[in-house]
Amino acid sequence: MQTVGAVAGGSWSPADPAGDDTCLAADQGGAPSRSVVLAADDPGGRLVQSVATWPTAKAARAAVLAVGSVVSVLEACGFTATGDPRLGEASASFDRTVDGAQQQAVVIAVEGATLILAGSGSAAAPGVWESLADVAMGSACAAGVHGCH
Repeated sequence: MQTVGAVAGGSWSPADPAGDDTCLAADQGGAPSRSVVLAADDPGGRLVQSVATWPTAKAARAAVLAVGSVVSVLEACGFTATGDPRLGEASASFDRTVDGAQQQAVVIAVEGATLILAGSGSAAAPGVWESLADVAMGSACAAGVHGCH
C-alpha cells in the first residue's frame, strides 16, 4: 500500500472486490491464485493484482500466450488487447472503459507465476501505470516455482 502510494500518490487501503473487480480477481485457469484489491482516496482510484502459481515457467508463459488462457480472463472482463509491453517472460496489455473511466491492465509471466494487474484513476496515469507494473512484476516472482532470480 505504501509502495503504491509512493508511486501513484495519495493514500491506498485494502478493499473488497466490487463490480468489475470480481472478474479480475477470479481464477486464472485452474492455477492456485491470490488477489488483492486496493482503493485510493481519489475518486475512481483502484488497483487489482492477482497472482497465480504454475507448475513450471513454461506453463506460466503458455498461460499468457495460449488461446483460452489468462488473456481470455481479461477479455471476458471486457478488456481489449492493446499490445505487448515486453515485460517478464511473456506479457500482454489491455484497456477498457467502465462508467466513463479508463482502466489499464497487463498480464505478465515471470518465474513460473502469472500476474494480472489492473488499475484506474491515478494508478492508470501515464508513467505511473508502467512503474506499478514493474513493481508488481518484481513482487510476483516470489510466487514462482523457483522464486526470484
